[in-house]
Amino acid sequence: MTHSLHFKPYQQFVQEGRKFWKSDLYADVMREAEGKSPGELTGTQALAAYSWFEKNLQQAKYYGPHGLVETFRRNGGLEQDRDFDLEPGEMQAWNDTLPGYYRDTGFHQHNPGVWPSLGDALAYEYATNYFSFSLIAADVPYKRVAEIVADLASELEAPRVMDLGAGYGKLAFAIKRAVPQAVVEGVDLSMPLIKLGQKRTGEMNLDVNLFCHQAEQIDQLGRSFDVITAYWLLHELPQEVTREVVAASYRALAPGGYFVSLDMHRATGGELGEFLQKRHGVANDEPFLEDLLTWDYEKDMAAIGYEDIRLIDPVTRSDFDVDKPLPAERTHEFSVLIGRKPETAK
Repeated sequence: MTHSLHFKPYQQFVQEGRKFWKSDLYADVMREAEGKSPGELTGTQALAAYSWFEKNLQQAKYYGPHGLVETFRRNGGLEQDRDFDLEPGEMQAWNDTLPGYYRDTGFHQHNPGVWPSLGDALAYEYATNYFSFSLIAADVPYKRVAEIVADLASELEAPRVMDLGAGYGKLAFAIKRAVPQAVVEGVDLSMPLIKLGQKRTGEMNLDVNLFCHQAEQIDQLGRSFDVITAYWLLHELPQEVTREVVAASYRALAPGGYFVSLDMHRATGGELGEFLQKRHGVANDEPFLEDLLTWDYEKDMAAIGYEDIRLIDPVTRSDFDVDKPLPAERTHEFSVLIGRKPETAK
């Protein structure tokens, strides 16, 4: 797909702005925070500048003159829809079933979401291939989760893996490459993303099955899985839906199977870290991020039946240290939550 000559320079300009935000402006906030409670930061010039850049750079990324959504919506027309086997009638019938928390929320300031059109799906694909959390290499978090899945399923001849909120399949593809013998599937609520993913699987000659389905109904497929993953999904769910997803996953897991979630389950840096993380949820149109930060995952998962519940660092694999200080540059630190279904469970 061709773009304006200004598209890539514009997006690079936005990324340079994000680097300034995560370093210089964040450092100003950290200096201002010394000796103050988080509440005392409200109204300071340092926090105002930091927050303005956080919100408006994201908006510029998607909706500026060469923003992702505007660009890909212009280029993702009817011919593209036909090429991707995206039938308007089929899509409308599916969209009528979308849960309100998903349909009515423009996550990441991508309004109204990634479900209305192929252009929205292509914008999301571009974003996940060229940008990443905290500006690290885009593929790194996916590879780390795929490596964790490979280790958990190392003793199985042909592990069955289901990825929830799979999008166009980026994590599912990474898992299939890491565990070639695995039977890998993925579900998502966005039909354009699923159709895009189906096309990409063919282009890459990867045997991955992607289809539309609700994560909280994953136990209704009539088959079990050895590993169920949720990549950057739970912070986009109301807390009660997160509980439903984790419970449905437990029912869908084979005995001894694992639930694996990569997300912003907990903030580091004490009160200031939690304060900045919650403000990120507001600035970036992530209304359920606070639900995840306050979710008592140990209590709920244990009540469902999970054992060996762990929150780990995806790099070191050691316990995630919520007490460690905030880093020198702003980052949305993610952790991996793992729970196991007992071998004796039905």
